This record gives sequence, C-alpha cells and structure tokens, in this order.
Amino acid sequence: MDASDPAVELVVRQYQDLMKAHFDRWEVRRKREPDQEKEELRVSRSLEVLGLASEVDDFMQQIFPGTPPNDVTFEQFLEAYLISMRDDVHQCLTPEQVAFLGNVHLRFLTTGLANAQCVNADVSGQPLSYFLTFINEGLYFALNQLFTGLIFEELQGDLAEYRRDGTDAFEAAIRLYLEPHSTNIEAVPLELGDDEATGEVQAHLSSVTTIVLLFVSLHEFAHAWLGHHAFIEASHLAMANGTGFEAVQLEPNPAAWTLEFEADDFAFRALMSRTKSLESHWAHAFILYLFFS
Repeated sequence: MDASDPAVELVVRQYQDLMKAHFDRWEVRRKREPDQEKEELRVSRSLEVLGLASEVDDFMQQIFPGTPPNDVTFEQFLEAYLISMRDDVHQCLTPEQVAFLGNVHLRFLTTGLANAQCVNADVSGQPLSYFLTFINEGLYFALNQLFTGLIFEELQGDLAEYRRDGTDAFEAAIRLYLEPHSTNIEAVPLELGDDEATGEVQAHLSSVTTIVLLFVSLHEFAHAWLGHHAFIEASHLAMANGTGFEAVQLEPNPAAWTLEFEADDFAFRALMSRTKSLESHWAHAFILYLFFS
C-alpha cells in the first residue's frame, strides 16, 4: 500500500477512464481557475495541519522531479494527502491487519462522485491479486463544504465576529453528494475568504475532513479484510455496466446493508483505537455523527 506499483496504476487509470466514459462528472482541477497565490497559501495551511509541511518537498522531488518546492498543485496535494492517510490507517490496525494492508491500495479518483469503493477485479472483470480502494474527489469536496459551513457557524470567542451563515456551503455539499454533475462545480463556494478567521477555519477544516476520510478508508479496508467479496463484485459490475455505485448501495438488500454495517463497525472501532483520551474519543465520535446525520 505504501509503494506505487505500475501495474496498480494501470488498473487505476482504467477505472478512471471507465468512470469518465459513463458519467457526466466534473474534474475539479480542470474546471477551476484559482488565484495562484491564494491556492498556494491554502495548500500550505492544509499541509501544515496534516503534518506534511516538512516532508512534502522531498515527496514532490521524488514523484515530480524538478518541481519548485513551493509550487504545490492540487493533484500533488492529494498525493501527499494519501501519504498521510496511509500512515493514519496503519496506526489504527492490528499487526495482522497491517500485514494484510500490503494487499490494499488506496487511491483518489478525479471524479465528482461523493463516495468511495473497494474492488478486486479490473475493468474487464478479471480478478486481481490485490484490492483497490477508491475515494472519489467529490467526497473530499463535499466534506470540505459540509464542515466549512459548520465551522463558520460555530466560531466563538475572539473569532465570533467572523461567524457567518453556512447555508451556501451546506447546499453545495448536498448538491455534490446527491447530484454531482459538472454544472454544479460552478456553484461551489470553494474560497474561504481573506479575513482573520480563514487560517483558523482552514486548520479545523483539514482536521475534521481528515478524520472522516480516515473513517471512510478504514470502512473500505474492512470490506477487503472481512471478505465481503460478493459486495465488492456487485460494485464492480455496477461500474462496468455504467449504472453507478449508487444503484447497488441504495437497493433495499438486507444482506448488502449488513455488510455495510459490519464495515462501519470495524472502521469506528479501528478509528477509536487510534485516540488516547476521552476528549479525543468524543471529538471523533461527534465529527462522525455530523457526517452521518
């Protein structure tokens, strides 16, 4: 899971192409034309919160030789994000599960779908010797909007004067989750603003978004670890047929929902095993409560 395998990357690209062929979904990096200075500042804040500020330069030089240290693109930011996510997943697992983790590869897909999947077959249906867990970029941005609205509405103390209504952000998150078509990206309020609260909000935003994505990663790992092969195959067939993962996941199938609840239970317990204090337990549980509600 820690190393980039050309064979794995080939399968990832095949799934990426398949998604593009079947769905009218936006690709964030190509749709946006952000202010370069603001974007670099935003990425650098996120890297600091994720604890990647010191290692991202070395990472970029390995993956993107010749890239200036301070010129971080969003694509490179997501690659660095995966490094942090893999380390976090590792910390949540038992030694036996860590050994199994070598068979599970975590990747972002550049689609606007706000979900995640686990597959163990390529796009032609041929079995793989490993598992791929995909987090679609749409989930990252839907979470980003959800928690942006929540954080701005709850600013207190010295930052209370910057409190503002989160309705626009909430509605953007809902649109991305329920109907992630390319036209919706134009209505997503990605910028946080230039006031004094922006840095504080960005720090909290990166923290809570990471907790939920860690839960999602552990959930998808659980499908592989617990042997949910029927569920994984059903998801693959839905993708291959162009019907979308939602068609499988939302059908009232008690057996499928049982597998989902088992994966949720695994992910919640694994996530909580990473925290040491009662306060951290409550904080993690509350963030997941907000996410699910």
